Amino acid sequence: TREDDTQLGPFRPMTFSAMKAALDSAGRPVAFQHKVTAPSIDAALRKDYDRTKSDETMMEAVSSQEYDIPNVQNRYVFADLHIPLGYWRAVTSTTLAFAHECFIDELAEKAGKDPLQYRLSLLPPQSDTARLLNKLKEVSKWDTPLPKGHGRGMAQWLFFAGHCAQAVEVAVQPDGSVRILKVWAVIDLGTVVNPDTVKAQVEGAVVMAITAATKSGITFAEGRTVQSNFHDNPILRLSETPDIEVHILAEGGPVIKGAGEPGLPPLAPALANAIFQATGKRHRRMPFDL
Repeated sequence: TREDDTQLGPFRPMTFSAMKAALDSAGRPVAFQHKVTAPSIDAALRKDYDRTKSDETMMEAVSSQEYDIPNVQNRYVFADLHIPLGYWRAVTSTTLAFAHECFIDELAEKAGKDPLQYRLSLLPPQSDTARLLNKLKEVSKWDTPLPKGHGRGMAQWLFFAGHCAQAVEVAVQPDGSVRILKVWAVIDLGTVVNPDTVKAQVEGAVVMAITAATKSGITFAEGRTVQSNFHDNPILRLSETPDIEVHILAEGGPVIKGAGEPGLPPLAPALANAIFQATGKRHRRMPFDL
């Protein structure tokens, strides 16, 4: 039943990220640290799990981003947990990208730079990430001024399943809440087989990501799951779903990259960064209120 599925799991693991960076006089990062404290999916699924080794799944892609930072240290701290865990769409990137890309935005703010241009300044000009961000800048009309009360944020994420960048525009409503107006997504596939399927996958991933970032989610009390069905574990409704515009980079090459998962990780940080631009409020925990 739906109640069994909701209450028994397995569940996506929570992660806690602690990050530090040092900037030079020009605002460029010269040192960067991302420490992840989290339970382990593999530990929940395997009896022979070795707790003395770093867990690549729980550190997923934090060392894979193409930003040119000379001194980087990424670490993992195992946290024991009795709750059953399993793999979720885009796995641990769904939470780690939120922390990582929101922190990059905070560095851009500290440096007094535009968030998208700041990222481009940290990338080799011919890198896949630079190509992706330049396309996002073009399709989202990033440099166009926004009306008062609007905000635009962006994020990107490169991981085992593929590569996607997204921009989100939000508007503050009369009651102080925030409405998501539009999402632009650029996904890098190398070679595309069926563009319509790719767009459907990215649109679905964005809806799933907004749900995970802004709805109540699963909580536990007295050894039990609190939620039981859609009435207290809601998903995004059609009336809440923003316009989603998907662009595909398909420039050939020997590698066909994934389409099913890359559309999910960039959404939460892009949305949180947009909310900051509109309201001045930072979100450092998911789920967060709109």
